[in-house]
Amino acid sequence: MCERLVLISLSIAVGLALVLGFGVAPAASQTLPDPLPKNVPFSELTGNWQFIPVPLPDRDVRHILVSKAQNRIWVGTNGGVASYDGIAARTPKFERVEAQQSIRVNSMVETQDGSVLVGSSNDSVWLWKDETIANIFGACPGSACPTGDWAFARGNQGSIYVASNRFGLQQTEALAKLKQAIPDHLVVVQTTASFLGFAGERLIATSESGSISMIDTLSGKATPLPPIKLPSGSNFVRNVSYSAGAIFIGTDANCVAVRLDDRPSTTPLADGNCSATYMQRDGTVWLSTDSVYRHDRSDWKRWTPERSGPLTATSVVDDDHSNVWIGSALGLWRYFDVSRDRDFGSQVSSMLPDANGGLIVGLQNDEVWRLNRAFGATKLEVPVSKEAPSSSYYHGALLATSPEGRLWVLTAAGLFAASGEKFDRVADYPVPFKGQVVPSSLTIAAGGKACVGLSWAPVALCLTDGTWKKSAEAIEQDGGAAISAVAFDDAGSLLAVGMQSIVVVADGPKEIGPFDFAPFAKKHLFGAVAFTSAIKGVDALASGGWGGTVLLKRDGKGYSVVRRGASNLQEEPYIIRQFAVHPTLGVLAASDSGLFRWEGTSTEGGWRNLREIDPRLALPIDGIVPSTGRSFWEASDSRVSLIDLPTASPTTTLDRTPAATIIKTNAVTYRIAVPGLVGNPSTNTTNLAYDPPIANAPDHLQGPENRLDLSNLFDWTHYRVTTIVTDGFLNIGSPATSDFDVRLPFFRNPIELGATILLAIGLAGLLLTRRGPTGFVLRRVGGLKWSTDRSDIRYAVEIADIGDDLVRFALKAPSEITPVQFKADLPSSQLDGTPKEVLPHLVSMAEGKLRASREEFCSVIDRVAPILA
Repeated sequence: MCERLVLISLSIAVGLALVLGFGVAPAASQTLPDPLPKNVPFSELTGNWQFIPVPLPDRDVRHILVSKAQNRIWVGTNGGVASYDGIAARTPKFERVEAQQSIRVNSMVETQDGSVLVGSSNDSVWLWKDETIANIFGACPGSACPTGDWAFARGNQGSIYVASNRFGLQQTEALAKLKQAIPDHLVVVQTTASFLGFAGERLIATSESGSISMIDTLSGKATPLPPIKLPSGSNFVRNVSYSAGAIFIGTDANCVAVRLDDRPSTTPLADGNCSATYMQRDGTVWLSTDSVYRHDRSDWKRWTPERSGPLTATSVVDDDHSNVWIGSALGLWRYFDVSRDRDFGSQVSSMLPDANGGLIVGLQNDEVWRLNRAFGATKLEVPVSKEAPSSSYYHGALLATSPEGRLWVLTAAGLFAASGEKFDRVADYPVPFKGQVVPSSLTIAAGGKACVGLSWAPVALCLTDGTWKKSAEAIEQDGGAAISAVAFDDAGSLLAVGMQSIVVVADGPKEIGPFDFAPFAKKHLFGAVAFTSAIKGVDALASGGWGGTVLLKRDGKGYSVVRRGASNLQEEPYIIRQFAVHPTLGVLAASDSGLFRWEGTSTEGGWRNLREIDPRLALPIDGIVPSTGRSFWEASDSRVSLIDLPTASPTTTLDRTPAATIIKTNAVTYRIAVPGLVGNPSTNTTNLAYDPPIANAPDHLQGPENRLDLSNLFDWTHYRVTTIVTDGFLNIGSPATSDFDVRLPFFRNPIELGATILLAIGLAGLLLTRRGPTGFVLRRVGGLKWSTDRSDIRYAVEIADIGDDLVRFALKAPSEITPVQFKADLPSSQLDGTPKEVLPHLVSMAEGKLRASREEFCSVIDRVAPILA
């Protein structure tokens, strides 16, 4: 094995040096991980995974392509192709039934009109456009297919590059047909190759036998490297992936990375049958041998879905929405890649935001670290005490920043203020080392005034003239006491959170409370306080030993209570250790039951658990700090994680049945879909509003696709349905609306049905008595049978003489969905007084030529009703 790796390294290095000598600018160098060690442990916590069934006879995924719009993926298997848009996986129909066959997909590329070119390992090329797939070259239905790989790549300028391991420099019939089938500029790679892709700006072709070539993007001309010699009987290249400055090659014997910099070299990554290798844009490396492994800047971990057993990958690719798509022999997986971790080996005691979205971390062992977003860690040289407090409640290094931006640190060695890279000692540790009492929190006011809260004492101490003195004291409780959190507002008032109250120290101390303890909970020594304008009508919020949250409004230098927690205290976090006011996500709370976000107003809002975003957010969280964009830092025990939520604009599609803008029924059905690849589809929330309100209609729906049934709609009413979707990563979309009008047929509206019956009675009397406006009405009724429309009979009146002074009339609606028939017998004398001026209105309304207002209609009915008794 060592001799083989040396041979690979030398041959690739020499060849690449030749290529780079032709004036091709070297790509940016990549930091490659060390080789995979033996006995790599499983990661105890990876993240959220989703299995996506692919509706194909063969589930063995060989290739995955992300669309240019980043709103769908195409999946190639050993049996054909499918697409996935965040709702369901779908397959195309063959344009000609006789061309139907299994397609062993080797490569895919999207054309400029949104179609997909599919290159197979059956020496065939296909074009998937709209709902159908058509053969361009090499179909072999019902017969043994030849072997031959077609590979595609798309350049940044829009050209499509094509390579095959069969035609080489030949301009074949297949290429001619291919050029006719797509609108894109096609460049033929002038060498045999099974794999093709861009490593940064370089186009690289690789053959199954091990040759690597640099391709000129204008002409397609190849500059070959010496081929890699393989052991007898070995197939070298199983897969190739490309990243800026490097390519990754999987063989049946190992995984290898090839650097494309000034000193080209190969790096062995792992031994064994390598079915997939891939580097993400942030430098995270994936590979698959006997399991899926992931190198996340620090070390290798087995990275598979929890409780799923070992997973091996055949294809790996990421997109712009923090998804990593992993194809396997059993189907398609999606990993929601929103977190990066670092374990410090000591429990995190406090955290502060740092420049450029970074983090400053204080640990229980008194160490202080600076961590940037790329997880570069620097230990700060804070002096350390030779002895430590005896209390088991000692928190470790407590951090705070002054309004001027200066970092302060409190450890067992004392209180320190940062001066550049050094720390100046300002004061002693505020309490004796012996005993239970320890500092719980630290805050700094303008000018460097420092105060601390204490655990196991209901007291806040402030530094005055170099001495720690009592500044606030809260209600003391049996079995425990604490000032768990302290903070200065921008006016210099101190808020100190106790076990059952909040003390505000401005001109003098003032206590707010006591607050009743939360039901079904125990007293505790933890708390948090923060200032915010993110909740309308709220200036601060606090949580203490009573459990839950208190919202506060500023009142001069003091504060008053706006609200105590949610309407149901059992639904909100009980122990809150830190609040964070995120510029995009709003108010976040680190609690013993996970991460929560405040949603809604001060009077009607409440906490929402964010555990569905990532399993890390369901664990007890000790700290929360905003970062840049939509990202934030969270700490749990000794682990610090950066959670980076992608930005998107989710949309909804509203399909209504009936689809007409004027509907003739009092019920409609909507199919509401939320397509897209951002977040777990099951966590999409669609909020609904109705104008006017609709009884018993839901106000929200969950998931990527839903059916909404609306019934008991009112006649002659205009309705508007509005949807706003929030995806699983808390992105809020723009409103989508659907409008329609309800116009019920006469027999579905009780008033109109009654009017029609009255009309029939009036016509019957008119025919018998021959009274009335004969010039207008008789030409319309003209006999014993009458209808409003001969081509589409809405309803008809049939009259029969059943006696000397009796008439029977029947009302029918033969063309409606629900047939209607009404019969009545009436003395003809009862109809003699029908007002002549009313009958034309009734006839016009029956024919649909008159749309009277409700008042006009009722007036007509009132005039006819006395005649009909």
